[in-house]
Amino acid sequence: MQQKTQEPYENKSPLQAGMTGVFIALAFGLMITVIPSFSAVWFAVSLISGILLVIFSVLCKLNFAKNNIWIKFAPGWIPIIYFLMLSMRSLSHLFSSDLLGIGLPLVSFIAVGLAVSLKLDAKIPEQVRSKSKIFGEWLSKIALAFASVAGVLGASFGMYAARTGKVQFVTLFIGIFAYFIGLSMAYRMFTGFLEARKAK
Repeated sequence: MQQKTQEPYENKSPLQAGMTGVFIALAFGLMITVIPSFSAVWFAVSLISGILLVIFSVLCKLNFAKNNIWIKFAPGWIPIIYFLMLSMRSLSHLFSSDLLGIGLPLVSFIAVGLAVSLKLDAKIPEQVRSKSKIFGEWLSKIALAFASVAGVLGASFGMYAARTGKVQFVTLFIGIFAYFIGLSMAYRMFTGFLEARKAK
């Protein structure tokens, strides 16, 4: 069964899809640029990603392009990349190492893609494909747990950090939250994308 991520703006017009893309780009771009401190480099990366998001958000609703599998999935991929960039920013600050902070989410993202490829490859032994499926379910449960507490604790963490000055704790929460949410979304997106390619 194909994923809903194929039609991220199912009931929206091209203009509405574009405005949604602008909103997502502004929200994530602001966070990525200023957490934990302002960075011109990350601002540029966020801006380029935002421009691409808006372009693909509009394209996926236009008749001449909306059936292209790459364009169809692009508006779903870029928010995932935003989540991973947010985790990179936070983890780089916490580890005091850009190599480790950027490398961990990037390697994990590649590993998720590989796990989905193994799960969907009929030539791979069933035992391996079963373990890949369990990995995806485990990742989704962790992401769901973080998502459930994020709304409740997010404001509290913000007030706590402002009152006590313990910004590191909040940065850690944001980094881990974005990391697992991004990877869980990536797992579902890889699954939908690869299934759609096989169906063509």
